[in-house]
Amino acid sequence: MKLNAKTSLSIGAFCFLLGTTAQIHAQKTKTDSTKTTEIKEVVVTALGIKRDQRKLGYAISKVDNKDITQAGVVNPMEALQGKVPGVQIIAGSGEPQSSAKVQIRGNTSLGKNNQPLVVIDGVVVDNSVTGADEWGSGYDFGNEMKNLNSDTFESVSVLRGAAASALYGSRASNGVIVITTKKGRSRNGIGVKVNSSLTAQSVYAGPKLQNEFGAGVGSTFSVNSNGERFIDPNTFFYSYSPKFDGQPVKDIDGRTVLYNPQPKNYLEMYQVGIDRKNSVELSGGNDKSTFLFNYTNQEAEGILPRNKFIKNAYFLRATHEFNKYLQLDASFNYTRSYGENPVPQGGNSSPLFSFVYGTPRSFDANYWSHNYLDPVNGGIKQGNADPYGMAGQYFDIFQNTRSQKENNYIGRLELKSQLTDWLNLIVGGNFNNYNFTNESKILGSDPGFKGGGYSILEGRKEQNTVKFLANANFKLTDNLTMNASVGGESFSSKYKSTRLFTNNGLRIPGVFEIQNSVDVPGYEVVYTDGNMSPKKIQSLYAFANFAWKDQLFVDITGRNDWSSTLAYPDGHGDVSYFYPSFVTNWTFSNSFKLPKWVSFSSLRGSLAWVGRDTFPFNTSAGFYYAGDPTAYNSPDGTRIPLIGFNSKALANGNLKNELSRSIELGLNMAFLNNRLDFDVSVYRTNTTNQLLTLPMPQESGVESQQINAGNLQNTGIEIILNAVPLKSNDFKWDTSLTFAKNQDKIVELAPGVEEYVLQWAMGRDVKVLPFLVRNTG
Repeated sequence: MKLNAKTSLSIGAFCFLLGTTAQIHAQKTKTDSTKTTEIKEVVVTALGIKRDQRKLGYAISKVDNKDITQAGVVNPMEALQGKVPGVQIIAGSGEPQSSAKVQIRGNTSLGKNNQPLVVIDGVVVDNSVTGADEWGSGYDFGNEMKNLNSDTFESVSVLRGAAASALYGSRASNGVIVITTKKGRSRNGIGVKVNSSLTAQSVYAGPKLQNEFGAGVGSTFSVNSNGERFIDPNTFFYSYSPKFDGQPVKDIDGRTVLYNPQPKNYLEMYQVGIDRKNSVELSGGNDKSTFLFNYTNQEAEGILPRNKFIKNAYFLRATHEFNKYLQLDASFNYTRSYGENPVPQGGNSSPLFSFVYGTPRSFDANYWSHNYLDPVNGGIKQGNADPYGMAGQYFDIFQNTRSQKENNYIGRLELKSQLTDWLNLIVGGNFNNYNFTNESKILGSDPGFKGGGYSILEGRKEQNTVKFLANANFKLTDNLTMNASVGGESFSSKYKSTRLFTNNGLRIPGVFEIQNSVDVPGYEVVYTDGNMSPKKIQSLYAFANFAWKDQLFVDITGRNDWSSTLAYPDGHGDVSYFYPSFVTNWTFSNSFKLPKWVSFSSLRGSLAWVGRDTFPFNTSAGFYYAGDPTAYNSPDGTRIPLIGFNSKALANGNLKNELSRSIELGLNMAFLNNRLDFDVSVYRTNTTNQLLTLPMPQESGVESQQINAGNLQNTGIEIILNAVPLKSNDFKWDTSLTFAKNQDKIVELAPGVEEYVLQWAMGRDVKVLPFLVRNTG
């Protein structure tokens, strides 16, 4: 079911130079909204290394900056939809700031997070899904992706297979999206670029509902003592009454209305959403230094009333070459955003669910959306005055305010030294700090607007990385070269949040302050998975690329991670895990004399392993005691403490990392002087040692146990076809077609386990189960 359509309009774009003589020179620019496939397409691979795409032994796709910026979306991940084979994007329903579910080649784990790793200039950005719980309720304010400024992107590379992403470590088991940003260039004067865009979206479709029968049950209406037809208040929520006839009938609130269908009643709630985006960019440089500054303002109004998002993003990148032995590259990105009233995710709080499930086809949404307040007593209409029970829904949408302010600081510094003609060293570090303030202002809906509540949640996340990479180039023979690299990094992150909230309503209605609480306010502190200590991953990696006669290319990589999440309280644990990859590419168009209409051809294959750790302190569950000082009430009213284990999970002292093994084969061919080319990939990935949380019998005294077990298999095929139907000196038309098919199946679970619940819905009434494939011999 698709609920909205987007129309993007570019308002204007121009570039000019501010020269040193104060003259303005026009700079002609050409725009092209389609992809271009050149004979040497340079892409950004793992660790930011640029390579010729046609010499790689694994699948990787490049998306140009214009394909992202012209999409007219807040979250740049949504702009990848349909541009890369094997990548599935499901936009969130929170509009417009909500997070997007991104999957590359299906699910590689039975856990809840199968999102790919997102790296921007070497900085890891949180891409986890936010939003609804098992009841469908929740308000999705989005993840950090919405704070990225796509106007600063130079290119986006999607590393789809394990061989492509293995060097990024355990965080990259679901694939990697590598983003590189723009930088200035040597020029005469300062370049100025201004862009403006406007995007509109509107609801155009929804559930298909009948509009022939209205409220009630039966072929005729009952008639009162005055001979007036009336809708039965006991069956109004059904739509099985007589056919619509346009004649008067008494509604269940006593009004006489015409008995007509309301085919768009569930659409009356929505409005036209508008997204306005404006940016200005300054750039310049000389032979030694460059700089680029970008400021972007984006203001979006969602399709639900009172839903909005505002973003102000500032970006600065500078480079400087001190001498041939030392070059500097630094950037800083600051984003300030504000989101308000995202669309409720689901359940009873969702407008669409309430309309479709709880109201008949004769429900007049326009009337009730203006008549939900009690004009005499205040609050919402009660009882018979709210016969359809929709007053609370309208009250929540139009009177309550949920907002979130965010500040995101991303900085990086990289020093490169060309030690010799064949050896260079890169040393760098980066940070990604994020803080937010979430407020809920709930007005009381009881008479006199009594009740209500106020809460404020403040959180911060700190993430730091330091790393080094040494690169060497060797000419082993006249026909054989080798590029070798050795590197390492240390990654750490921690999170803390505090929440204050009122209890039992507000003393003074409409005054949203913690001290206005009727009872003693509540206070909660949440650390990284219950603890202040950060998650740390330390890594060493090495890789070598061999090239023989520009025909055969072989890559060998290896990485070892040491993850703090696999350590136990007493210090033991399998914290170290190693995984290699082997990749080859045979460009047989350089080995044989093929027909002239064959421009390029290559075969590729890869075998790779990728490890995955768990979340912080998961291994500590059930291993130490934790006290609850307010567990029981004594007869005199005092609290009696209870000492118990820190978790309701059974302790397991032998947990280790998950491991994925992937095999991939591919064929790439181009014809007619590269006017037509296609790329085909087939793959199979098996993830074993899955970290499974299994339910335990109630009589055991615990609720669950974690074990390593299972085998999840992904198989699939990806095809991309590029063509240039028209090409001249002044015009070029490129087009592309992608196709992908992926199948996930569970080959093996734990012994004796018949099912594994992936997710619950409607509380615990509905469960999502994977399909277990049984081998019958």
